[in-house]
Amino acid sequence: MEYYIAADQQRLGPFTIEQLAQQGLRPDTLAWREGMPQWLPASLIPELLPILTATPAPIQNPTPQQSIGYATPGDVVIPAFVPGNSNRITAGILGIFLGQFGVHKFVMGLNSGAVVMLCISLAGYVLGFGCCILIAFGPLVMAIFGLIEGIMYLCCTDEEFYMRYVVQKRQWF
Repeated sequence: MEYYIAADQQRLGPFTIEQLAQQGLRPDTLAWREGMPQWLPASLIPELLPILTATPAPIQNPTPQQSIGYATPGDVVIPAFVPGNSNRITAGILGIFLGQFGVHKFVMGLNSGAVVMLCISLAGYVLGFGCCILIAFGPLVMAIFGLIEGIMYLCCTDEEFYMRYVVQKRQWF
């Protein structure tokens, strides 16, 4: 297996696992190999865990074929996961109590889903009882969605929450 790493806004590689060990691979170094859908921190790639170092080591001068250049707009740059630095609990509680307004999604930065929930709830309150009784069920449905999402946030680990909602930006369930 050959891996690429991102260092100083450059994509370096391909490297074998043995070559990566000599590069002083850190847990927060972004890495990618063929078959992976996106770049991930090395600490999230199981086969790289044995070679991770705690202290940064300078990257050796790459050969011309290893240096591919700066990241292009299509490259995915993912912030490293920091344990304990999660909005999971806040988003979960807000989802349970204020979920119908999408507050939990605003907290997580999932603005499009939050706006949908807010608009459906407000439309249900404003138009529902005067225009159409079906629209009145909008806030109830959004409250159920918020409750389910809040419980899901609280039931997953920080790592699962990070991968689903920060990295993959999953909008619904």
